[in-house]
Amino acid sequence: MKTASPAAIAVRRPALPAARAPAGAENGGRSRPGLTPFEQEVVEVFVGLGQAVGLPKSYGEIYGLLFASPRPLGFSEVQERLGLSQGSVSQGLRALREIGAVIPCAGAEGSRERYLAATEMRQLVGALLRGTLQPELARGRKRLAQAGRLLEQQRLGEADQEVLSARLDKLQAWHRKAGGLLPWLAKFFG
Repeated sequence: MKTASPAAIAVRRPALPAARAPAGAENGGRSRPGLTPFEQEVVEVFVGLGQAVGLPKSYGEIYGLLFASPRPLGFSEVQERLGLSQGSVSQGLRALREIGAVIPCAGAEGSRERYLAATEMRQLVGALLRGTLQPELARGRKRLAQAGRLLEQQRLGEADQEVLSARLDKLQAWHRKAGGLLPWLAKFFG
């Protein structure tokens, strides 16, 4: 009987069924009485998308509310309707402005600044790529180089060294592929 080396063994785990949140718990159990049902659903879409790419929940909430609003909203209106702290709204609006997801606009004469959601996918994805993925790939290159140096310094058995070297090679290949894909995506969406 032939046995596979540890490097060739793929761990297979059964797929878990998708968990459904109990009714009314889609927003983490927090009530948002200031939102219409439509706004609530749109907010949850953007919370999920934002969290999938590592953004704070409040960023998705703010962007979702602005996206679902037919008119620009002011800072205090965003804060009150979402029930967020002043600091969360300030930080979220600043970050969303920096990546081009939120557009500041003048309010009525004498009123404070208001905010609109940018709605062009190309602009949003391009900004996300530039603002999050490119810096992360740059950090990843440095970390992978360091991991390679550390692996060489470790005292491991030959078989363990072989397995970990193969895994590091695979991770470096994934990283190179992502790095090669990113400029194309940035050109397409940027």
